[in-house]
Parts: sequence; C-alpha cells; structure tokens
Amino acid sequence: MHIIRDISEQKKVRQALEESEESYRALFETSADALMLLDESHSIFDVNRAAVELFGFDSIDEMQGLRPADLSPERQSNGETVQLAIEKVAQASTQGMLFFEWLHTRKSGELFTADVLLSRVPIKGKEVIQATVRDISMRKEMEKQLEHEIRARRVVSASNQTLVHAQDESSLLQKACELICHEESYPLAMVGLKQDDTEKSIKVAGRAGVMTEADVVELGMTWSDTEQGQNMTAVAIRNSQIQINRDAQKKARCKACKDLAIKYDYHSILSFPLIHDGRVLGGLTIAASDPDAFSEEEIELLSELASDLSYGIVSLRSKEKREHAEQAEHEVVVKLERSTQKTVQAIASAIEVRDPYTAGHQQRVALLATAIANEMEMDENSVIGLALGATIHDIGKIYVPAEILNRPGKLTDAEFEIIKSHPRVGHDIIKEIDFPWPVGNMVLMHHERLDGSGYPQGLKGDEIPIEARILAVADVVEAIDSHRPYRPTLGIDFAMEEINKHRGSWYDSAVVDACVALIEREGTAW
Repeated sequence: MHIIRDISEQKKVRQALEESEESYRALFETSADALMLLDESHSIFDVNRAAVELFGFDSIDEMQGLRPADLSPERQSNGETVQLAIEKVAQASTQGMLFFEWLHTRKSGELFTADVLLSRVPIKGKEVIQATVRDISMRKEMEKQLEHEIRARRVVSASNQTLVHAQDESSLLQKACELICHEESYPLAMVGLKQDDTEKSIKVAGRAGVMTEADVVELGMTWSDTEQGQNMTAVAIRNSQIQINRDAQKKARCKACKDLAIKYDYHSILSFPLIHDGRVLGGLTIAASDPDAFSEEEIELLSELASDLSYGIVSLRSKEKREHAEQAEHEVVVKLERSTQKTVQAIASAIEVRDPYTAGHQQRVALLATAIANEMEMDENSVIGLALGATIHDIGKIYVPAEILNRPGKLTDAEFEIIKSHPRVGHDIIKEIDFPWPVGNMVLMHHERLDGSGYPQGLKGDEIPIEARILAVADVVEAIDSHRPYRPTLGIDFAMEEINKHRGSWYDSAVVDACVALIEREGTAW
C-alpha cells in the first residue's frame, strides 16, 4: 500500500511539473519582451520570436549558440568591455536574479540600449538563465531630451536673475555666457555686438567656455558678406535669422569654424540674432558637445534667453530713464515666474510620458495640498509654491524601474531602498533651478516624519518645513484613497484613520486637523 501511494504521489508531482513547463513555454513564446535561455556554458540554446525580431535575425536557429557578448559592442558607453557581460551572467547564476541596463548590437550593427533582467529558472530539471531584454531606446532618448530641456531652463532661469540685477551691459553679457557654460552645460557661449562701422565689425562683448581670444581673432569677427563673415554669429546678424549646424565638424560654413569644432570636440552650434524692435543688436552663439543637439523645445527656450538679453541690452542702454528700467525689472520678474511655472509643467509632462500613474498622483496631491494650505490660511504666494512643489514631488521616480514601481506584493529590501532614493534623486534633478519657493526641500523632505522615522535624512519636528509637512499628509491620504497599479483603493475612511493614528508623531497635528476638517466638510472634491 505504501509503494502504491508513493508511486501515485510521484505521478502527481511529475504531472504538475509537466503542466508548469507547458505554461512557462506558452508564456515564453508569446511574450512581447525578448526572451533568451542560456545553458551552463552561457550559450543561447533557445529564444522566442520577439528576440529574433529585436535583434534583427531571420530565424531562431540563427541565434542559437551565440553568447551575450556576441550581441554587444566591444565597449559599453561607460568604457566597459564585453567581459562585463560574462561577469553579469555569472553573477546572476549565483544570486538568482540581476537587473541592469546594457548596450546591445543588432545583426545589422545598429546599437540600442535595453533593460536586462537575468534570472534563474528551472527547465526540465535543470537551472538555466533566462535573459529578458526590453528595448528602452525611446525612453533613453526622451530622458536625454528632458535633460537638455532642463539644462536650458536652468540657464534661462539663472540668466533672468542676472538680468534683474545687472548694472551694466558688459557684465550682463559676460555673466550670461558664464551661466550658459556653468558646470559644462554647454562648452562654448559667445555674444557679439554688431558695429555700424565701415568694416562691419563684431565686438565680442561676452565669452565663456573653451574659446580663447586667439580663436576669436582666427574667426575674423565681421558681419560683412565676405569670406571672413561666414561664421555662425556673423550669418545670424546679417540675415536676422537663427542659424543651426548639428554637424559642425563636417559641415561648417568656414574652415576656421570647422577647425574650432574639431579642436574643442563640439558638434552642434546654434546662433541667435539679438533683435529688439526690429533692430539687430548682435548675436548669441552656443555650442553643444552632442551631434544632432538642440531640440525644438531647447531652441525655443534659448531663443527666449536671446530675447531677454536683447531686452536687457536696450534697457541698460536706456538706464537714465528710471521709469523704463523699473518696468523692465518688473517684466523680467514676471518672465522668471512664468519660466518657473513652465519648468514645473515640462517636468510634470515628462513624468506623465514615463509613468502616467505617478503624474496623476502628483496632480491630485497638489490639489489636496493646496486645499489644506488654504484651510490653514497660508498666504497666497506660499500656496502657489506648494502647488508647484506638489506637482513634481515624485520626479525622482522617473529613474526607478517601472517593474519595481508597479510590482504587486512585497518589495525586497534592495527594491525598497531604490524606491526610497526618489526624494534625493528628485532634489538632484531640480536643485540648480532657482525657484522663488522652497520647491527643492518639498521634493527632498516629503517622506520625512516628525519623530525622525522618515527618509532620506531622518529629520525631526521643525527641521521639516511646513510645506513638506503638508505634502506628507496630502501624499499619504491620496495614495491610500486611490487605486494603485498593484491594489485597489483602501478608501478615504482608512486614510483618515491612518493620519489620525499618527497625528503628532509622524504628521503635523495642525495639518492633520485641517485635512480632516476639509474632508468632513467637502468630501474628496478638492
């Protein structure tokens, strides 16, 4: 009887394993992600159709026997060799799972960046490595465009501040060039002023970055339509039009321009005419290290900077007219506030493309935080700043893998540490933008708690600004009351219990009281 029962149990186990493998096979073949199976020698012995299409091969057979190194360039973007691919497979074999970004090569030689998840899986009684590869080229390009747009917004924001406080034209233009090249954002910036002399010369009034005085002489600064007048600044002044060259090392208008691009290893050049009331004052030229740089959004932002500089030049030349100068200062301040709001909206839009749920969460948190602040009778200017900070408080999650953000079930300690990094990452993204409100602290501190149990700094009590304390309550209430990608809503009653439970320990008592009063009176229609 015991033997019969043992055989029966073995059959059940074997049948369960067979059914499990059949289910795995169905998922393997229909997965939208590229899947590859590696044997103990780390050679590919099976792939799905998505992998064949991703890497540009003609058949599954053509990929069998290849190694991960065969699908990689000799060096990664950071200089690492293909040896690292071998090491990562070995590491996954030991650890059981490994997630990373990797630069791959298609059969055609085209490069693309992908998220790679290596994991151990049992196949027919053996442990093999499954490689899940997802092309993230589009996401990386969007992140690059966002980085460039934020870079341009930082420059515009800082230059507007300079414009407000500038005392004379020369210091304004020199400081503007220095800000453009700050922390190597752009390798070169130059402002040339049009001279109405017989030589049609251009006076270099501001210069920063790699260009030297000798380089300026070599360019031959004239806006006349001669051989020496073919540099980008001269053409922008002469034609009163924006000039752009995204391949300056090969397609420069003059030899001196090409030589300088090669000498200092920049690839793209952008020149704006500085125009006010139809009159050309000069030109602003900016270089970028990347080929094909300067997206439409970046050009639009830097065009705004050129316009502001033109306005600043004219305003400073008319300094004796005090009333005019005061009006100019007011307009610049207004532009700064508008630029700040545009910056926030641009960042929020980028988050929406990357993670629509986080974008919606931020918008709802902003509405609730603003309502709480009004309930507490906070001044109008502070409420505006709070709304902007709340709108981008989770910007740091743009660098958290979506697989972790939306994963159902409990996160590992390592995954939770990645999640906990988002306030500091978000702060690092926006710290160079000169907001007129403590937006950086709101982003950095919205997970701090009064008793010091929060993160990332473990601040206590009054070390946490009131805006971050309001944001902490609004954030947790919205999160509990909303549907998450990995669970349904827990309801507003549960949210109220949560903040009352930790009133005075985690959450500011006055903020909790204002939130509770608001919701009891108006419900969740913030």
